[in-house]
Amino acid sequence: AIEPSAAVMFFKAKAHAGLGDRQAAMADLRRAIESDRNMMAAWAELGFLQEQEKDYKGALETYTTILGLGEEGPEVWARLVKLNLKLKNPSKAIALMDKAPKDSGFVLEMLSAFIAEGYAAEAGKLLDRMEKGAAPSPDILFYRAVVAYEGEKKPEKAIAFLTKVPESHPHYDKSVSFRIQLLLETDHAAEALE
Repeated sequence: AIEPSAAVMFFKAKAHAGLGDRQAAMADLRRAIESDRNMMAAWAELGFLQEQEKDYKGALETYTTILGLGEEGPEVWARLVKLNLKLKNPSKAIALMDKAPKDSGFVLEMLSAFIAEGYAAEAGKLLDRMEKGAAPSPDILFYRAVVAYEGEKKPEKAIAFLTKVPESHPHYDKSVSFRIQLLLETDHAAEALE
């Protein structure tokens, strides 16, 4: 009998996943990977199913393998950071952030993940490391405001950071609307109107 190809196993796995049979799907994905170790789609699907099964350690290994195979997309880094936070390993998550992409959307998403998992102090440390040796960029000011508000529950501190974001910065409009929201929350309606 001819062994089914990696692609056939992958599509079979997708069918099993669609029918809600994650175990059969993961078994087929493992067979697809055995047949073609570089099949990124199979690795990604396996990691996703492992997360759904709450097998966070397994998913972590899968995403680490994906990185090792040369897939450098922010999605893989994001999954690794978030899984380490779920597994209560913020220091490992911070170490990953040192190697991960530095684009602002990704960084803000990861800072939000740190805060959501209850690691506001670590989010602050992450910002400290980003700031080292450079003047605080407007991006950093915006993130500091998010950490102050969401993590530290200090809206006044957040407002102070937001007032420093220059008009020329792409986040300026966002920082103004965030500032208005915070001023209204802290009963400074007149300032918010300004």
